[in-house]
Parts: sequence; C-alpha cells; structure tokens
Amino acid sequence: MLKIYFALPIDINPDKALKRIEEFKKIFTKFPKIEVYGAGLNDSPIIPPNTTWTQQRLIVAYDLRIIRQCDILLIVTDNKTFCAGTFMELEYARQLGIYTIMLSLSKNIKNIFLLTMVDRIAYSIKELEEILEEISKLWI
Repeated sequence: MLKIYFALPIDINPDKALKRIEEFKKIFTKFPKIEVYGAGLNDSPIIPPNTTWTQQRLIVAYDLRIIRQCDILLIVTDNKTFCAGTFMELEYARQLGIYTIMLSLSKNIKNIFLLTMVDRIAYSIKELEEILEEISKLWI
C-alpha cells in the first residue's frame, strides 16, 4: 500500500483547515491503494490551539515518526498560509529523500526556495487527482 503524509497548515485558520480536511477525505477515498496520514487522517492527531506545550511536542514527534514511514509527502498551500509546522515537515521529508508533491491553490508561487524543495506541483484538485492516479498505477 502506498502511504502519503498529508500536510496542511491548520494553525493559521483551524475552522477553514478542518473543512478542507473533509474535502480531501473525499478525494482520497477515490484511491484505495493509497493510505493517507497526517492532518487528522487515520490515527494522526491535530494540534488544537489550546494544547499544552508538552502535548504539542508529543504530537509533533508522532507526526515525524509517521512521515518516516510514508512514501510521499503531500503539502497543500495557498501560498499565503504556509505555517512553520508544514515547512518543518517539508524539510524533514526532503532530508529523508521522500518524494514530495505540493498542491498550490494559487497559480502565483513567488517563493523560489519552496519551489526547489518539491518534486511535483499541482495547481488544482483535478491535477492532484491525476498525479495520484498516475502514482497509484505505478505502485503495485
């Protein structure tokens, strides 16, 4: 089974992020060969705003262990809200050599550094679905 870690900036706007997670759950169900972790999916917790420092650290440590077990990192950004946690996950995956896909919800990416850190960029949900379809066919 192909394992993807789904990184979404939750701490910027939790309500909007939770709605977006529900949208992505529907997308991921189209791909039975793909198992998705992160951002509240499967056993991955979400760090709510009222958690203690210790709880936050434990959740982050858990997330990093899960990323190590995944084949792909999928990052979602609108290029306005790119939180530090998502960037940390991106850098960690890069160090591990994990293939990285970024879904940019904005066509205008000005961050050259960010562009150099990802392997593939999708600019729409449709394009992301095509990439996931292609990858899931390769993953036997």
